[in-house]
Amino acid sequence: MIAMATIRLVRVAVSAGQVDPWSLAERFDLAFLWDDCETGVALAAFGALALGDRSALRSCSTLAEQATAVVRAARLLLAEDAAVAAELPLALVALPFWDEAPGMEDVARLGCWLPRLLAVRAGGETTLIAHGLAERGAPAEELRAALGQDLAAWGRTRRSIVHAARRPGADRLEGAEVERAGFEVERAGFVTAVTHALAAIERGELAKVVMARCATVSAEPGMRFDALAQARALREDRDGAIVFALLGGVAHGFVGKTPEVLLRLAGNRLTTAALAGTTASDRSAMNDGSAVAAGMLMDEKLRREHAVVVVDMLEALAPLAEWVHAADEPRVVRAGAVAHLETSIEARLSAGVGASSGVGALAARAALHPTAALGGSPRTEALAFLRRHETRDRGLFGGNIGWVAPNGDAVLAVAIRAALLDGTRALAWAGAGIVQGSQPNEEWLETEQKLDTALGSLRLIEERELAGGDARVDARVDACCAEGVDGVGARA
Repeated sequence: MIAMATIRLVRVAVSAGQVDPWSLAERFDLAFLWDDCETGVALAAFGALALGDRSALRSCSTLAEQATAVVRAARLLLAEDAAVAAELPLALVALPFWDEAPGMEDVARLGCWLPRLLAVRAGGETTLIAHGLAERGAPAEELRAALGQDLAAWGRTRRSIVHAARRPGADRLEGAEVERAGFEVERAGFVTAVTHALAAIERGELAKVVMARCATVSAEPGMRFDALAQARALREDRDGAIVFALLGGVAHGFVGKTPEVLLRLAGNRLTTAALAGTTASDRSAMNDGSAVAAGMLMDEKLRREHAVVVVDMLEALAPLAEWVHAADEPRVVRAGAVAHLETSIEARLSAGVGASSGVGALAARAALHPTAALGGSPRTEALAFLRRHETRDRGLFGGNIGWVAPNGDAVLAVAIRAALLDGTRALAWAGAGIVQGSQPNEEWLETEQKLDTALGSLRLIEERELAGGDARVDARVDACCAEGVDGVGARA
């Protein structure tokens, strides 16, 4: 590994027309996939670039601090290439709910990293981007030329591969089954935890706490889960959500479709939304004028739960902002099998905190995370309650996933409605906000409805079709996450 004082980061970008970035991913890739249905930005990223000595990162007490250090270092090393595709992703972020946790094993251990190769579609046009390292002070033209040639060859090769044949795991296989494990035990544990939460609320210790639970599903013998096929299935319904996937090969990954964005930062303008207060939705009837939507807007318990989140987010942003404003009234938005109350929030960050600082998004994330929609209120007391009463680590569930651009613009989503795939097993999480008046069995049903997004999109592939692919994947996952790696998984 090269000492950071002696290197510079080179960034090269070439146009790829209107190709879909996701078409450049194939089943054995270590990949980061993203599709933001609201903005139309889609990306596929591969590999990880080692910036330099990791001892500085080890000195950070949390993964969030490490992420800030990585972004600072990348911007510092980028130097004269800072203007290259300045508004498109540079660093990728995957931070777990508990910042001190190591993150998801293998697939997202890095927390924040620079990919070797990216394909990004924005404004209908796709750009291929490559990152490389050069000696500081040495001419970078030769490296730029080599990276440009690699990008052109990569784009041509991947397009020909992807369009040559249909992936076997693209659909549910006829007759294939999955098994839900420990359902009754899981339900009893959740109801007991909610009962404890209601008692704490009654004692005045909490205003709200969000209890999460994890459902475990197993594939039938001879089958494995197909992470890329699941991500593509989630992408089919363009309903304004963000689809994301951290892939470690065919049957390994963290895949989800979230309706919740922690923040969007463009310059000093930050936008976000409070998303809380949930009920079952009817896909054919749900709109702002429907009876269900009207009932939600008049429901005292839902409005109370929602108001806690709005106040929490406004108070969290206030110290960072010149001003912060929330919409006067919430609206109703549908997200799969459920509908939520949503209140838009906008802030103008103070000088030195916005995108120009390079780490403004991560500073805002530190103030906001976890919002009362994922943790509770008061925050400190709610998180202490969760540590005592949740029996399984949330991992990336409820954490943040997204990207930061060279100019500091960023998008960070909240990683919910997601499943962790580990070969023949899938773990899916869901949570429910508990306030005064909550009913344990109703909160259980709410989490079941939320699980529908992740569990309903699971896809299977026959083990015999992998043809040794898992061995390739395991080796590449280990290499990509090892200390000192210069990047793997960038090419097929």
